Formats: sequence, C-alpha cells, structure tokens
Amino acid sequence: MASCFSFASAQEKDILGGKDHPMISRYDGSVIMGYAFQEYGELVMPLGKAVLNKNVEYLKNQRAEGKLTRILYLAPQKRSTLEIYKN
Repeated sequence: MASCFSFASAQEKDILGGKDHPMISRYDGSVIMGYAFQEYGELVMPLGKAVLNKNVEYLKNQRAEGKLTRILYLAPQKRSTLEIYKN
C-alpha cells in the first residue's frame, strides 16, 4: 500500500469508489483524490539511498506481493507534510 499527500483546496468529497484502507486512518479534513486496488500486485519499496542514473535506482529495496491499495489524499490547507505524517 502506498499513500501520497497533495495540497489544494477545491474538492470536498472523496472520489467515486475511493475508500480508506482498514489499517490506516486518514488525516482529519483530507479527501481521497485517487484510488486504485489490485487483488494481487507487486510493489518495490525503496529502503536505501537513491542513485540517479538515467532512471532512479535504489541501493537497497524490497519487493512485496499481494493485495495492493494506492490512495491519493488531498490534505487540508495550512497543514505541513510533517504534521500529517506525525499524526
């Protein structure tokens, strides 16, 4: 599962079909702008430093397989990325 935060102010309702992951709660006041779910997928998680060649590569990473949920949240204005991640 991967989460990403974006800052803007236009939308008030979640995207049609979007829902929170049962293990992770959303930051108060945020809305779902993007949602994708796969019953079985693969994700490569970076665990080390990035190496910039033609593509971004990581010195260390880990592959995970299984159910994959991607959610893009629109955070409330005047909230820092650090504040959101700490909560």
